[in-house]
Amino acid sequence: MQSLRYSTNIKIGLLFLGIFLFTCILFYSQWIVERLKDNNRKIVQMYAQIIAEAIESESDENLNFIFDNIITQIQFPIIQSDALGIPQSWKNLPLNTSNLNEVKLIQDLMDQQNTPIDLVYLNPATNNKQILGYLHYGDSILVRRMQWLPYLEIASICFFIFLGLAGFTYIKKTESNNIWTGMAKETAHQLGTPISALIGWIERLKTYPQQSEEIIKEIEEDIKRLEQVGNRFGKIGTKPNFEPVNINELFQSVLKYLNRRLSSTQIKITLDNTIDKKINFQANEILLSWAFENIIKNSLDSTHDKDGSVNVKIFSESDGIKILVSDNGSGILRRNWKKIFQPGYTTKKHGWGFGLSLSYRIIKNIHNGQIQVVESNPNTGTTFEIYLPQS
Repeated sequence: MQSLRYSTNIKIGLLFLGIFLFTCILFYSQWIVERLKDNNRKIVQMYAQIIAEAIESESDENLNFIFDNIITQIQFPIIQSDALGIPQSWKNLPLNTSNLNEVKLIQDLMDQQNTPIDLVYLNPATNNKQILGYLHYGDSILVRRMQWLPYLEIASICFFIFLGLAGFTYIKKTESNNIWTGMAKETAHQLGTPISALIGWIERLKTYPQQSEEIIKEIEEDIKRLEQVGNRFGKIGTKPNFEPVNINELFQSVLKYLNRRLSSTQIKITLDNTIDKKINFQANEILLSWAFENIIKNSLDSTHDKDGSVNVKIFSESDGIKILVSDNGSGILRRNWKKIFQPGYTTKKHGWGFGLSLSYRIIKNIHNGQIQVVESNPNTGTTFEIYLPQS
């Protein structure tokens, strides 16, 4: 549930970030467009003033000549009309525009975009002003492109956010599938070992009834193991209870179980414990023993049956304890030191990549500890370092 809540929070965060970026881009782009429009208007006003000063009489006969010869560098569409608004001259309109009605339609559209500039003649003798016509202008190509730019940017950002969300969802889904697959296989494995042992003990009991007392003790051990497996899986997804746990006794119990499995092999597990035998930690014993068991089992699986060895060293730190689990197995490439703790990642032929990822979560997320590979070389061995804080 916590993982789902984090996932939802990330998606909501991305949504609000996207809205914020959209708003900033839209406002900034519109601000640039308005500045460009303002510049265009100032240019047109300047030309209108030049034209007005070039006019020699109240007659507008020379307006077309002035328009054609003065307004030559403008990059946006512009139309000069008479006092009645009838187009007289124009520049930068579409090439196929020749009909006066089409020019008038374009002029009306320009007036919707920008207010026309008056062409005013000031009579020097009487100081009277007379409007001889208007300059109608539209938005330049740059302005039109800038108007579309924020939408293109928003579409691009939406696309990348979509890709990010899709990638994030895919990763979470893949991780979830790997966890479920690993959980199913781990369950089968955890149950399979004691069940197989029970079947074997029952067959032995049928064959050697005189050994019933010894066999019943072994059966009781495997039944306890089944109960432990049930408790372990029952703790997943629930808030674990913490209680004082004796680390020395916990390791002795884990190694006792693993040594029973190794009775038919020549692999050796050695324990070098220098901490106080009575030291207790606030922890969940069921989950913590599961984590240690998985780590040591991983080291055992990497060794060779004939000359394999695993050494567990426990020593005190100022505010906790450190545990080093070393083996002389196949080793791990440095680029994979962090990957081995990801659900579903494994280098074993018949592995499912669940044990170390589960141990990582138990130690780091539940017990606020640390686990990492501190040394590993191909065909030489690997050393895991585990740190558990005192509180």
